[in-house]
Amino acid sequence: MRQPGLAFDAPHKESYTQKVLRVFEQNKNVWIDADFLASPRVGGKYAWRSRVADCRKILGRIDNRQRKAREGYTISEYRYVP
Repeated sequence: MRQPGLAFDAPHKESYTQKVLRVFEQNKNVWIDADFLASPRVGGKYAWRSRVADCRKILGRIDNRQRKAREGYTISEYRYVP
């Protein structure tokens, strides 16, 4: 007997890790700003670094670079290198 309202054939919602993975796969060799990866529509605000680490296990090489802006803050970017 099924509980009313439960649907096991409902469409699967894409996970944050899947979204980050898709961004890297669609942007090979392109530096992607960490703020974009941490946005709610991509990797989520809190665990986006863990999701990048999970993508490294799947894709392999994902580089990180950090540089200082003139205003003094650090810009962090990631790049998938196939």
